[in-house]
Amino acid sequence: MMKIKYNISKHKRIDLVQFFLYCFVVLVLSVLFLFIGIKNLSSKEKKLREAKEQQELYRTKLNYISKNTREYHREINAINKKWRNKVRFSNSLIAAKTYDIIGKLNVLEELLPSGVYIQGISFKVDAKSDIDITVVADSYPNLFHVYKNFSKYDPSIVSESESDGIFTAHIRINLELKKKNEKK
Repeated sequence: MMKIKYNISKHKRIDLVQFFLYCFVVLVLSVLFLFIGIKNLSSKEKKLREAKEQQELYRTKLNYISKNTREYHREINAINKKWRNKVRFSNSLIAAKTYDIIGKLNVLEELLPSGVYIQGISFKVDAKSDIDITVVADSYPNLFHVYKNFSKYDPSIVSESESDGIFTAHIRINLELKKKNEKK
């Protein structure tokens, strides 16, 4: 039996120069692709690191702003509560106002003739509405005129004195009596 060997190539030997050239080209291309891949990975990693740093910076700023916002809200709420309490107190005073002091002073001013002055006045804010008033007159007729004008308000002469021609009287009146009598 005989073995037959067939070699259909033109050159029976491998061309080593060409083989190494092909290997060198493949090796160069592999190194080039490896270098490009590493460069892309490092640039993406660098971009990712920069993005994380930027995100951390934004997170820090957000935390700072959130903290300041909470502090501002606490301060605003404290000031708001303080003002609400003041307004509530003022409104309660206005709502509870049942005594017209200015109106009573206007009435007293109309009742005093010339030459008579108020030396002291005391109000009691209650249902009785008594007013203690101390008047000074330059003559007894002027003081008598005050008594006459106050007669509508049920005056009580608490004290009366005279010193060097100046007459002083402490009188207690109730300005509410005239209003009650006028309504009847």
